[in-house]
Amino acid sequence: MANRADRAVFVFPDARSAVAVAGGTMARVVEEGGTSTLITALPLSAGELDALARLTGGDHVVATGPSDVVDVAESRAATVLIAPGVATPAASAVARAAGDAALLLGVPLYRVTDAAAPDGPVPDDSPPARRIDVGLQRDAKLDALAVLGGATAATTAAAGAPTESFERVEERTSGPSAAPGRAASVTETSTLGNRLGTAALALVIGVVFGAIGTVAHTTSVSIAGIDIPIGLILSVIAVVSLLVGLRLVIHDKLVVGACAVGVIGIVALFTLPSTGGSVLIPQGIASVIWTVTPAFTAALVLAWPSLPPRAERQHRATA
Repeated sequence: MANRADRAVFVFPDARSAVAVAGGTMARVVEEGGTSTLITALPLSAGELDALARLTGGDHVVATGPSDVVDVAESRAATVLIAPGVATPAASAVARAAGDAALLLGVPLYRVTDAAAPDGPVPDDSPPARRIDVGLQRDAKLDALAVLGGATAATTAAAGAPTESFERVEERTSGPSAAPGRAASVTETSTLGNRLGTAALALVIGVVFGAIGTVAHTTSVSIAGIDIPIGLILSVIAVVSLLVGLRLVIHDKLVVGACAVGVIGIVALFTLPSTGGSVLIPQGIASVIWTVTPAFTAALVLAWPSLPPRAERQHRATA
């Protein structure tokens, strides 16, 4: 983690502890053009969302299981910061899943340390750490903390400190976890082999959709003397829904790209003359639309920035 704009994911049991020990860093990341996403195991109240909005704009995700943490780590995280020693089983499982996902994906992982510890010599065998200067963000942090009821006895010193400290985690540790097997099995879905297998399946699906659309796009029906290109309309809707749906559900651009290659490739293949001299894509406005739409949709979907899954933005609705 560095003192620069970043995409940071903070994993804490609740908003109060997150703001107390890492609120300044959350605010600084946002002020420098980055994004700060808070993950908790339980939903936040309206007051907690309002306090979080004061620092980060309210970017919050409720992790109902380790898979939600993996989704956020894959799509949003450049740095993951977790709170150690979480007590509840749900929060412990989420914290463990975040650590496993970060290390598996090669994302820098940090744990919160004692921000109020005095400066001094650091042992040679201590893990790399960062002390983030949050002097300019301290007032905003304390204001947000006041909305949450103030710091607890355990976080009072950290809440008022001008710096916040985070310790780099270089390898997996045997921290507490209510469901370590489940977290590990979920993170395995991100392996290269599984991604390539999913991409191959998406390629086949793209070929099928493209072939059916190519055959059907010239179909039309006459209503009151007007020809309605029903085949073109349904084919375009099907392909656009396929690509956009994959992007929203899977979040993996490799899979979406493979599907797009399948659609565009089969459409391009069918533009070639067949052995009898005819083509499945004749000249005409309908064929032009069908040829261009998959490529345009694929470019738009692949350029679409990643969004946090199931992010809570209730504070905007109640504002």
